Amino acid sequence: MIALQVVADEVCVGWLRERDDGGLRFAYDASWLAAPRRFAISRSLPLRVPPFEQEADRFFGNLLPEGAVRTAVCRRLGISEDNDAVLLRAIGRECAGALSLVEDGDDEPRSSSYRPLSDDELARWASSGAYAAAVGDELRLSLAGAQDKLGVVVEGETICLPEHGSPSTHLLKLPNRDFAALPENEALVLELARRVGLPVVESRLWTRLPTPLLLVTRFDRHSANGVRRLHQEDFCQALGIDRRRKYEAEGGPSFASCLELVRESSVAPLPDSRSLLRWIAFCTVVGNRDNHGKNLAMIRDEAGRWRLAPFYDLVCTTVYGGLSRRLAMSIGGRTDAGNLPSAAWVEEARILGVKPKYVLETVEQITSDVERELPPVADALATQLGSDAAIAAVRRSITKGIRSVRRGLRTG
Repeated sequence: MIALQVVADEVCVGWLRERDDGGLRFAYDASWLAAPRRFAISRSLPLRVPPFEQEADRFFGNLLPEGAVRTAVCRRLGISEDNDAVLLRAIGRECAGALSLVEDGDDEPRSSSYRPLSDDELARWASSGAYAAAVGDELRLSLAGAQDKLGVVVEGETICLPEHGSPSTHLLKLPNRDFAALPENEALVLELARRVGLPVVESRLWTRLPTPLLLVTRFDRHSANGVRRLHQEDFCQALGIDRRRKYEAEGGPSFASCLELVRESSVAPLPDSRSLLRWIAFCTVVGNRDNHGKNLAMIRDEAGRWRLAPFYDLVCTTVYGGLSRRLAMSIGGRTDAGNLPSAAWVEEARILGVKPKYVLETVEQITSDVERELPPVADALATQLGSDAAIAAVRRSITKGIRSVRRGLRTG
């Protein structure tokens, strides 16, 4: 049976073992429980001696890729798609947050190692999918989510690939053959979010290739005096929700449960709660319908304090006709963002325990800010790309979203 050491800063936190039924069992190491700087790796895995089973399935399963990316990785490695234990053993050395998963007795060197990537390699991965191409015997990285991306380090104008589980500092997001101009879409929406005052990850388009890529700075890495991993957990992990249930309609987090998590966990609950409310208003306006619990996270700083992490994975999904038009998190029990009356926001305020006027004013302000900032952000991106063809449809979709939200606010 598989046994993996769970490591943070080269210290054993605990052990992850495969159960007879194929599930996972996690137990904290006794030395970690006695350590002065110990901490629980998840709100759903509090410090204790007895092991966790279902909770371990959910927390560690949420570290793994999803959807087509998971399928591609498993095919590449010859692993059954439902075998989390074997997949974690194969690619769990470099995960989101501070944790690394290594086999007992693994004597792989711990010094950081990075390989420069040529433009030819990047172009090949941009056209064929980097994740599956890059995962091999010498590379072990687990990036959760369904989008094709690669953990990298940027040295000047060179992109380098971490080897032997070395920490990455950036995520390189690639084009998707099913969703046109996805990196450009995300670049626009992230910059728009930054302009309206949301705390978001740093990002920039990599335009040396014919097809632009998106470089996103990892918020769970600290680069002063060498790269250090910072611990984080997404909201599904924190709330103990299975990776296959990330949408509210399937039993995933509601916005109210997300807000309650921030109120209980953040060292600065008031500003973080305000940011979270602004986030759901922003998602509604710009047409980001993939606003589920795995696209929110808490980050633990070097002093051991938890804060709401910068927002990430912000995309105008309504521009893609094959995707759901419904919000991943309901507002006042409604999910049709194109037909969302003010009564829905008032009901959501009641659920959240805040004043309706505050919620409505927040939505109105975000809508006005997006309307003001969209033209300069879109124009600047079009200038950088040398064309507005890749972003024109996104711009139109967001403009339509602005009108829809305004129309709803005028409706009782």
